[in-house]
Order: sequence, then structure tokens, then C-alpha cells
Amino acid sequence: MPKTPVAIIPTAMRKTDAAQYCGMSLRSFERLVASKKVLPRRSGGGRVIVYIRAELDEMMASEPCGKGDRPGAAE
Repeated sequence: MPKTPVAIIPTAMRKTDAAQYCGMSLRSFERLVASKKVLPRRSGGGRVIVYIRAELDEMMASEPCGKGDRPGAAE
């Protein structure tokens, strides 16, 4: 029986991958970076800018949805 491929999510991602991981357009992600809600890091001897998955998860968990409502929040 063939094995099912396992998706591997890297610990650090470049900007386009980070935007896709967060489920948003590249432009929306760039706005978050400009507003300092997401902080870029340097990797590869300081030449490559990456975003840390754990920090992206934390940012996404703290961002309000829609009109400031959070999914599952009591009304």
C-alpha cells in the first residue's frame, strides 16, 4: 500500500510562504510586517529574511476576526 505524503511545515518561512501559511495575500502580509505585528528575522548568515512559524501562529491567534470578534467568543 502506498504511503500518504506528510506535509512538513518549516520552522522558518520566507515571506510568500509565510503569507500563504497565514491564509492571506502577500500584500496583506506585507501590511502586517509594516505595522510591526509580524517581525522578520534573518537567517543564512543574515542574507535571508524569514518569519518564524510559532510567531505567526501567535499573531494569528491574537488578531481579531471581522469587526473585532473572535471565533467562539461569547456574545
